[in-house]
Amino acid sequence: MSSSPIPEIVRFAFDNCEFYRNLYSTAGITREFLEQIAYEDLPIITKQDIVDNFDQIITLEGWNRARLEKLLDEKGHFQILHEHGFLPVQTSGTSASRGLLVYDVPALQCIGESLGNRIENEQVRQCKRKLKMMYIGTLGLNLAGELLARLTASEHVEVKLVDVRTSKAELVREIQEFQPDSMACYASTLHHIANYITEHNIKLSPMHLKVSAEPLSNKMHKEIIQAFGCSVYDLYIATENLAAFGIRENPGDSFEHFEQFSMIEQCPQSGNLILTNLYNKAFPLIRYQTEDLVDIVVDENGKRHIKALNGRDIFTLPIYENGVQVKDIETSNLDMLFYEAPISNLQFIVQGSDVEITYVSEEDHSNVLERSFRDMLRNNDAEQLVNLSISKVDEVFQNPKTGKVDLVVHR
Repeated sequence: MSSSPIPEIVRFAFDNCEFYRNLYSTAGITREFLEQIAYEDLPIITKQDIVDNFDQIITLEGWNRARLEKLLDEKGHFQILHEHGFLPVQTSGTSASRGLLVYDVPALQCIGESLGNRIENEQVRQCKRKLKMMYIGTLGLNLAGELLARLTASEHVEVKLVDVRTSKAELVREIQEFQPDSMACYASTLHHIANYITEHNIKLSPMHLKVSAEPLSNKMHKEIIQAFGCSVYDLYIATENLAAFGIRENPGDSFEHFEQFSMIEQCPQSGNLILTNLYNKAFPLIRYQTEDLVDIVVDENGKRHIKALNGRDIFTLPIYENGVQVKDIETSNLDMLFYEAPISNLQFIVQGSDVEITYVSEEDHSNVLERSFRDMLRNNDAEQLVNLSISKVDEVFQNPKTGKVDLVVHR
């Protein structure tokens, strides 16, 4: 890996964050020698680090986690932004723990320049009227998606928020009533809506669609385009970056990375994404290891692309022997089953040694999935350790806390 220059956010963090100053000093990195080391030699941090050291990372004078959480109990996020000039954001908790982050006003202005807004602004210019954007997500839980959707509202964009846990029929009724030019939601949610409007011969004509947070399979992508007849942008968004830092138009493409917002790396040991947010000084995140498993490639111009987003390492399939967990099967191996058969969605329901694969498809592909999965078990010396069943279903289970479809569900 070629070394990268030290970005300005590192200098800022060293000068203003007790956590980073102590972390780097412990690693033998002093302020005067900061410019002489490679960026890749800086220590990597984790979510546990930012949870344990929140008060030493935040740079807003007079604020700490206890005071901020007390304020969150009393007031809404945008009231806090209006009164105090910063925005608190909580992560969804799909990586097993809820995180708390803070964004200052300059960071929010950078977010307003992200690609998602640039798409909308271009379409505003084309149609010469206010653009109607609908966000379908998990509302009322103080998550980043809802906050980001509200941030896009301006004199040029009208935003309507709808809870993803609404029934499909009610969701479609709301869409018909609002007639959005742009829609943003989870991939599985949009696919459910697409199937519903196709089945009921409902005509909708948005300019474009945006999905995130879940795998978008080729079959899902194809059926969504057939239903809506417009482009579908697959966004790679992390709460730690808040803005989109990757985008693609087809499931087989690489995610284009926006270098002005973040630096990205792939951890050579684990394959996890390592992210550095370049614009948020209120709560700097430098060489932060996410739970996302990725493949990153560098093109001939030195630009990085996320070739594949393989899921989260917490969504591994545990293998048990006599009630004791003996190994895991990685998420990337599980995702490969999407390519073995033209299925729309897939889920593993685990109860001890019993594993049920539930999948959504128009046709029966149980034999193909069973053959592929047993081959995978055989390659992991686990074929005799799993009691397998496979079920074709209309819908897979959605996590009621997040509205997302978890790849592995424990019962």
